[in-house]
Amino acid sequence: MAKFCIHCGRPLEEGEVCNCQSNVNPQDAVQQPNETLQSNNVQNQGTTNGSSTNQNVSSNELGNKIKFVFSKVLNMFKSPSATINEFIEKNDSQYGVIMMAINVIGIFVISLIQFLYLNSKLYNMLPVAQLVIIAVIIAAVSTFGFASLLFVFTNKAFKSDASLAHIFSINGVTSVLSICLQIVVILFTLLSAKFGLILSVISFIYTSVIFITNYNETVKLDTDKKTYALFITYGAIFIIQLIIFSMFVSSAISGTLGSFSSLFGSY
Repeated sequence: MAKFCIHCGRPLEEGEVCNCQSNVNPQDAVQQPNETLQSNNVQNQGTTNGSSTNQNVSSNELGNKIKFVFSKVLNMFKSPSATINEFIEKNDSQYGVIMMAINVIGIFVISLIQFLYLNSKLYNMLPVAQLVIIAVIIAAVSTFGFASLLFVFTNKAFKSDASLAHIFSINGVTSVLSICLQIVVILFTLLSAKFGLILSVISFIYTSVIFITNYNETVKLDTDKKTYALFITYGAIFIIQLIIFSMFVSSAISGTLGSFSSLFGSY
């Protein structure tokens, strides 16, 4: 059976030892695997740096999108329809997610302040944490849940070409408008409760009209189908909010009323 040198591959006679390695410098033999190891380390380092760079680019991109959204807040009040169309043209659902997240975060801050204030006036008997969580859940349902359901009915059920980014853009802008107006309503409520209530109703009508108008103008779909899509979505969200209220809010209120009864019953 023919034998070959394991180093150079030369055929060897029976019992012959190849001398191809006799002229090789031992340092060269050690240097070669070291160079291979260094090359592998450089490649691994390049891969690590590449993934780190991608993460930095993603975070910077998200930061730029958040800055862009805040830079458009004033335009949302000046020309809401033009601003909505600007976001629609970007065809990026992340903008809508950012705007709806602003609404949810705003609801969290506002409800936390309000419930803490009420709790201080009601002998610390309110389940503040539970009420704040419920408020945030309802806000999330009203923004993300509403937009997602409307996309399902508009795009999937009635076969419109409106994308998720399209629906998120419309609801995102109105969500930012809504939370800004809620802050204004709270400030005016401190001066006059009646005027605050009136302003709250006006704000709700204003944001609803903006949303429905821009939905009808920008979504390419039969008018009757758009009407049904809106009606079904509003109805579904109302039922979901009603279930949340009946399951959690009523129990929290019952617990608070029970605490009041025991407090006044002790006198």
